[in-house]
Order: sequence, then structure tokens, then C-alpha cells
Amino acid sequence: MRVLIADDNAYCCDFLKAVVEQMNGEADIALTGAAAKAAIARKQYDFLLLDLVMPDTDGFELLKHVKQASAETKVILISGCIGVNETVRAMQLGACSCIAKPFKIEEVRDILLKFLPAKSAAAESNMDMVAVSQPMRETKRMISRVSKSHATTVLITGETGTGKEVIAQHVHKASDRRERPFVAVNCSAIPASLIESELFGHEKGAFTDARATRKGHFEAAGEGTVFLDEIGDMSMELQSKLLRVLQERSYRRVGGTEEIPLKARIIAATNVDLATAVQAGKFREDLYYRLAVIPIHLRPLRERTEDILPLAERFIRHFASEINSLAPELSPEHMCTLIAYNWPGNVRELRNVIERYVLMGGLQFFAAARPLAPKVTADANSLKQFDESAVAESERKMIYEFLLHKLVAPNKERVLAS
Repeated sequence: MRVLIADDNAYCCDFLKAVVEQMNGEADIALTGAAAKAAIARKQYDFLLLDLVMPDTDGFELLKHVKQASAETKVILISGCIGVNETVRAMQLGACSCIAKPFKIEEVRDILLKFLPAKSAAAESNMDMVAVSQPMRETKRMISRVSKSHATTVLITGETGTGKEVIAQHVHKASDRRERPFVAVNCSAIPASLIESELFGHEKGAFTDARATRKGHFEAAGEGTVFLDEIGDMSMELQSKLLRVLQERSYRRVGGTEEIPLKARIIAATNVDLATAVQAGKFREDLYYRLAVIPIHLRPLRERTEDILPLAERFIRHFASEINSLAPELSPEHMCTLIAYNWPGNVRELRNVIERYVLMGGLQFFAAARPLAPKVTADANSLKQFDESAVAESERKMIYEFLLHKLVAPNKERVLAS
């Protein structure tokens, strides 16, 4: 993974470079727009992390230049002045995502992982599924059966943070499509005015700023897999168009007349109860049945406690490997607390807690934004209470300073010169 970071804030560049290198990627830094253009001319990058406010160049102009000079480079805007209008314009110009400052480590890492080709996905997504509990063992068997079908549509449901995209990746990698792209699309993160173009692509002149024909995610996936996350947030108009695509197995680019065959498998996911949404008239019944040919429901982590410790141990090994440190051991007290906690954020929350634990060298265990509280109210007094907003900000600064001084500072002169 090759990444160019274009930002006039040297410390922000150093921080982002450390995050990319933790993912075994290569990162170059450009502190001006001119330096970014020169770097793009010299080398092919997978990603450009771009600040909108540059001292010598307008960020949008630089975005257009990069997409013209290197159409394959995926541009992610990272700026403190991103609003709805800026997001819409950036997407129209070819950006694949936007992150507002201040940002968290996992935000940057998750977006880079989402847009990487399947072969370059992080090592943790290539590991065998943790399936100790009965519900997860059944899910694993379901994936094995689904993988034998070439094009059957899958609908994955479950609470936020239960790992729906991970399951979708396992379905993809267990199938004969494994060597093809896995393209993930967050339907709730793309403005409604752009999502049709993002999915189906557009022809030159289809709308303002459509200066060139562009492939959509369906076309980019080829014979791979398209993962439609948060499908329950899709507008009724687009639901109708998606239903037609699934029925006809073809689609048209926005502004186009040519029918393009759909070769990819569609996997959809949602944390919304679609059956209830159908009854409320917010989701098409015919689309629901078309998507749910194979339904997979992920139980919340609190209902499969047998998976908690194996997941925690896996995350510890993964994050320790990322920063080349010894894996801290979980004490019996930590294990009891992990099992007793209710995990409203599910696997994602567990992952974040363990990441903090490893980064802090085993010194900080409890979640800062919400303390780990046992299910039994009588034991809750044994845990400290935190002011949510104050501690969340303190935690972010702590992690930033840790990465800056431990990972970045020793190579600061080399980084700033690159």
C-alpha cells in the first residue's frame, strides 16, 4: 500500500504516516500542493490523504489534478472544514471518502482497509473466524454452504459493531470469487444525490462536474463481491432501481443508455429490522425478499460470551504485532471484567478496548468513553466513573502523543524531508 499525505501540518502528516506504516504501508509527505503534484508525477500511489486547505493550492483543484493525472489513486479528504456541500463536491470530483478533523486512528485505518483490493486486506481479516459459541459455529457452517453458490444474494443483519462486514469478507473469501475484488459501500455515508452515481457510475456530462465517464462500484467489482452496508438507509427511489438491477442482472450508468451486465455477487447488511421497516412502508417488500435469499443474523456479543476471550486474545496478538511489541497478558481480573461487561458496542467496542490496552502497554484497560461496568449492578461501584467528553478527549491526546513520540519522533528528520 503506497500513500501520499498532502497536508501543510507537519505533525498531522507525521501522525498519519505512523498509522500507514503500522499497517505495513509506505507513506510519503507533501507539505504543499506543488510538492503533491510533483510526487504524483514521479510515483503511482494507491491513496492520497488530502487536506482541503493548502498554502499554495485549492484542495478541490488539487483533487481534480490528481484524478486526471492518476485515475487509479483513491483520494480521501481529511480536513477540519468538511461540510455537506464540500462532501458532495468532493464525491463528484472523484473522492472516495471524507474524514473530518479531529479524527481517530481507527477512522483512518478502517477507510484505508475498506478501499484496499481484497488481496491487500489487513492480516486480521485473513484469519480464521472466531467461532466458539454455538451461534457463531452455525454462522460458520452457513458461510461454508453459501460459498458453494456462485451468485446467491446474502443479507446479514445484526446490531452495530457485531462484525457484519467481516462476515461478508469471509463469504467472499470462501467462494470462487476470492481472487476478485471485494468492494464495500456504506450506503449511509454517501449523500443521497451521489449514491446512484457511486453504485452505477456515470457518463461524461451526466451532471455538473461529470467531466469524464466514471465506473461505479458495481462495474469496478467485476466478478467479485459488492457489499452494501447499511442497506436499510437507502432511499425508496434507489431501492426500486436496485431491485431492477437484481432482477435483470444489468444496469445503466447515470446518463447512459448501454445495459451493463451485473457480474458481481451482492451482499447486503443492516442494523435495521427490515421486516418492521417493510410494515412501516420504509423498505420495499419485494427488495427485502430479493436480498434475503440467504439470511445471516449475527447475535450481539452479550449473547455469545464464549467468544469474548478468544476475540480479545486475537486482537491482543494483532495489535502487538502492528507495533512490534510483546503481547500483554490478560489478568484473571481483566478476564472476569470482559466477560461480565454488557458490550453495547459489540465486537467493535471490544476491539477498541484491546487496542488501547496494547498501545498503553497494558497500563490502561478500561474504556475511557464508557467505563467497563459488570452486568451485576452491585459490582458497579468497584469501577471508576469518567466524565465522557473530558476523558474521550484525553484518550485521543494520549494515543496521539504515544504514536508521535514512540513511533514518529525517532525518524522525524527523515519523515519531514521525504
